[in-house]
Amino acid sequence: MRAGATIEQKIASGFNRKCMDHFEGGADPDEYATKYVVDRVDTTAMVWLGTTLGCAECHDHKYDPFTQKEFYRLFAYFNNAPEKGRAVKFGNSPPFIKAPTREHEKKLAELDARVRAAGKRVEALRGETARAQEQWEKSADAGKLPDWSPARGLAAHWPLDGVGALKAPDGNPAFAAGRLGRAADLARSR
Repeated sequence: MRAGATIEQKIASGFNRKCMDHFEGGADPDEYATKYVVDRVDTTAMVWLGTTLGCAECHDHKYDPFTQKEFYRLFAYFNNAPEKGRAVKFGNSPPFIKAPTREHEKKLAELDARVRAAGKRVEALRGETARAQEQWEKSADAGKLPDWSPARGLAAHWPLDGVGALKAPDGNPAFAAGRLGRAADLARSR
């Protein structure tokens, strides 16, 4: 594929990759990679030259317009495809390209622009985040942890400080002195 080819040009050349694929465990990848290249040479000759090159794979014919050497020159061209010679069982075998519709291309461009804009916002906040982290680390070092709670968006709350409806399996919850008041003593609440 030539450099700068459009997606339409790449798709148009894809017919030349639709040869028979093998994914069986006993298939020799080198053998099938060679078969795939021969198929591409034959397909190209039939589609674009209006002739066959099948005989030239093995020998020259005095009445054929192509020699065996010319067959293998074309073979060398197609032999540069990055294929392994063994297909995948489901889906497409590599190499393959993504081929979005024009509508999808527009949507992808919009999403890419949003990702870039979000990345710029993140970069703009890096300094502010670093300053806030430094301030937090200093307050933690000084033993002055802020009084905060992860209660925003809380779906449920079961107080473990002796107040409320904590139920132990035997019906008798146990509490002990905690870091900040009383705390549930789960070892004794059994």
